[in-house]
Amino acid sequence: MELSDIREQCRVEFGVPSTDTTFDDTTLDKLVNSALRSVTSLSSWPWMNVTESVTVLADTTEVVTAGDGRVHYVGITSPAQRILRRVSPSNSWKYRESTGIPALYFGVGRAIHLAPTPSEDVEIEINYDRSVESELVADVDEPLLPDRHIGLLINHVCVLMARRVGEPERERVYYSARQQAYASAIDDSDRLLESYQPNDSRRGRVWNG
Repeated sequence: MELSDIREQCRVEFGVPSTDTTFDDTTLDKLVNSALRSVTSLSSWPWMNVTESVTVLADTTEVVTAGDGRVHYVGITSPAQRILRRVSPSNSWKYRESTGIPALYFGVGRAIHLAPTPSEDVEIEINYDRSVESELVADVDEPLLPDRHIGLLINHVCVLMARRVGEPERERVYYSARQQAYASAIDDSDRLLESYQPNDSRRGRVWNG
C-alpha cells in the first residue's frame, strides 16, 4: 500500500478529515514511519528478505546493496549461472589481481566485493535480509510490509494518534486491535518461516509497548 493510501486509511480509521491540521501529511508521515520502525523491529519477518538483481560492469568489483542484515547468497545469472562462494576479506587477496567470471565474494558493510574482477558485464543476484524498512517519503513509496498485514501498521499509527491528542480510552482500543493484528502477523510469519526454513527457531518478541 502506498504512503498516500496509508495516510488516508489512518485518517478514516481515526475519524479525522484530510483538512485536520493536527494530523497533516507531515505529521502523519512521521507517525507512520515511527510505527513502521516499531513493527519491523519485533521479529525476523520473512517479507524483510529481499532478492536484488544487479548488473555489474566489467572491471567493477564492488556492489553496494540496500541490505543491512545477513547476506544469504550471491549468484551469477549471466553469462554463467553459479552461486558464488563466500570468503573472508583476508582470504580474497590472491584473487583481486586476476580477472574473469567471479567465483567468490566477501562483504564489507553493505558492499559486496566480487573476485576475480569481472572481465565482462555480469548479472548477479543478491539475497539478503533487511533489519529496517526504508523511510517512506514520497506518496508512492510502499513498505515491504505486505498489504494483508497493513492493519498492524494502521492500528499502531492510531495508537500514536490517540496518544498525541491525549485520548487514553481510544489508545487502549487501538492497542487491543494492534495486538490482535500482531498475533495474526506472527502466526503468518511462523508458517512462512517453517515452509522456507523448517529448522529455523526464530520467533517474534513479546510486544508490551
